[in-house]
Amino acid sequence: MKIRIKVKHLVLYVLLPLIVLAAAAIWTPTAIERYQASRTPEALRLKTLEEIEQASSKRKLELIVQEAIRPSRYDLYRFDYQPGGNRLMVASEDTEETGFLTPEDRLPLLERYIREGEDEALLIRAARQLAYEYGALGRSEDGEKALKQTFDRMQPGSQGRLELLLDRAEYALNQNDADKAEGLFEQLRKQTGSRGADLNTRTDRISSQILFAQGRPEQAATRAGSNLHSGTPIPRFVSPSPSPSSADSNHSKPESELMLYRNLLERALSRGTTSPASFSGTLTYGDGTPVVRAGLFLRSEKDPGPVREGEPYRTVTDQNGRFDIRNVVPGSYVLELGLDFDQLDGWSWPVQAKDWMVEIGDGQHVEYPIVIQPLIELQSPVNDQEITGDTIDFSWSPIEGAAYYDVIGSIPDQDGNAYVGTAIRNRIPENRLSLTLNELYGTSGGLTMPDDGSWEDTDPNRLLAYMNPDARFSWNVSAYDAEGRIISQSGGYRLSEDNVGNMPFFHVRQRSLTEADRLLLDGKLEQALQLYRRNIDIDPQDTESLYMAIRLLNAKFEIGGDIEAQSEEAELRKRLPNSDSP
Repeated sequence: MKIRIKVKHLVLYVLLPLIVLAAAAIWTPTAIERYQASRTPEALRLKTLEEIEQASSKRKLELIVQEAIRPSRYDLYRFDYQPGGNRLMVASEDTEETGFLTPEDRLPLLERYIREGEDEALLIRAARQLAYEYGALGRSEDGEKALKQTFDRMQPGSQGRLELLLDRAEYALNQNDADKAEGLFEQLRKQTGSRGADLNTRTDRISSQILFAQGRPEQAATRAGSNLHSGTPIPRFVSPSPSPSSADSNHSKPESELMLYRNLLERALSRGTTSPASFSGTLTYGDGTPVVRAGLFLRSEKDPGPVREGEPYRTVTDQNGRFDIRNVVPGSYVLELGLDFDQLDGWSWPVQAKDWMVEIGDGQHVEYPIVIQPLIELQSPVNDQEITGDTIDFSWSPIEGAAYYDVIGSIPDQDGNAYVGTAIRNRIPENRLSLTLNELYGTSGGLTMPDDGSWEDTDPNRLLAYMNPDARFSWNVSAYDAEGRIISQSGGYRLSEDNVGNMPFFHVRQRSLTEADRLLLDGKLEQALQLYRRNIDIDPQDTESLYMAIRLLNAKFEIGGDIEAQSEEAELRKRLPNSDSP
């Protein structure tokens, strides 16, 4: 049987799919954009708050647990980045689609849970988070109130009640109230018995800190070491936290943390420096804006590992960027910061290893202002720019408070991978530097010291330095204040695409490689030296060959100990223009 389709129907059948496809083409990008917008942190935050608000009482508590208490993003002293002591710790990336609420969002939700929640472990976690958030707001009395309110809801003698007594004692100690901390600690002893309390490493640490704050350093050291038995497991309270983490659960290595504190005490006793000290200051940006709710840690020089719960000296900056750590054992410490992505992105501090080191004397009050400066933005030459004129002009954004700048160039190895920095010019008073190419060619790349002691095995790329037309050079700038302290740099924490800025690469191609240059790059340094010498004899104005002969002779002396090479180098240097130096 034949099926006949009228022409007008056929046209409709053909057009209908096209119309549908066209509509889909128009709708799909819009729908995708809407979906993506609905998945942004801000959209998820608003959706979460609305869902909690509209939920029934029971469901509301469930959502508070799910969205405001459990997520690992809310672990105490958890930050995206922890720069300090020549290292940058990065928090593991969360894959859970929770944890978008702000501290302001969470405060009333946490308050509600400690009033109405029933799960002991979750109550403890919520109370700790509340005390932490109130401490960051400078509302320590509200933090203690939250801990006590939760403590009062616990059954007498329960594990959670004992945990909260320890929390309250430590909180009081951090507020510089050692007597109150001691009173709470006495309650703990009465409820557990002296033997049970003494065998808890967290208890030992807090007890030791209280004794030190009260001016009893010898007893503090004794208490810190009383239960440290090598190879013997130490019984301890086990926190009923439902979400184990490095920041909000009991220590993974409780004994080692107690040992660190004991060692601090013993070193102080050996030096006779036993009076409690303090460490305070502000953390601000270069424009004076406070860095709020940032972490600050004083770490023992003997403990380079990640920050743990048992850290004795840690705090969070308040609304004015203020921090204050009391009852510090005198000694040498490494400073570390805790900053979130948006707090660190595009900023720099500190930039020298010594900036992280803090020395705290006996009974001393150390006031330590920390200023985070904006990274220097490179302006020229950048983005693989090829220098075409007879000069090269370096320029960068100025930094407030900078007395001078250093421009550092970087020379790649033969494979173009590893870069070695060399000073192009130092103590530049303005945010620009103009050099002739001859001056740049005269900038030395330094020497590498071969393991075998043979001068011919030094890196030829560093010898040729900025005279290599095939190299891709890099550069950076450091800014210094009037006292010679480095305050910012162009290389630093550029964490987002918006702050990547210009790439610091450039090429200098005005010259071509000579036969002597090629011998040099092939590792035939003695043959290259002979050819550079011949070029100078033929043309005494051949400054480029003069530079290279001087560098090779210097390598021959510095690495090989050739005294005759040193004498020849000195004679050749006399031929250089006064402003040039290889």
